[in-house]
Amino acid sequence: MREKTIRDLGEGLILRRATQADEETLAAFNRKIHGKGQWDGKGLEDWTRDLIESKCPTVTPGDITIIESTSTGEIVSTCTLISQIWSNGGVPFLLK
Repeated sequence: MREKTIRDLGEGLILRRATQADEETLAAFNRKIHGKGQWDGKGLEDWTRDLIESKCPTVTPGDITIIESTSTGEIVSTCTLISQIWSNGGVPFLLK
């Protein structure tokens, strides 16, 4: 299992945190799964790279989780936590 493994899910799947090394695979996965057309797909790849490279001030690679097949190393699913501080009437509140 990888260093960033959170949990062994059984049936050859693990839940783990992303690392910088996942950038290309994660960008391609998001384009394939979520992209609709060439322009949208390119935007998703770029946004994924921005998130994993910590260009968004509230996201680090550790905020991205990946479910991975241990036999193939392929990404099966992924989720990204994008924390934000919002305010209402000048009163800040944190969304997580």
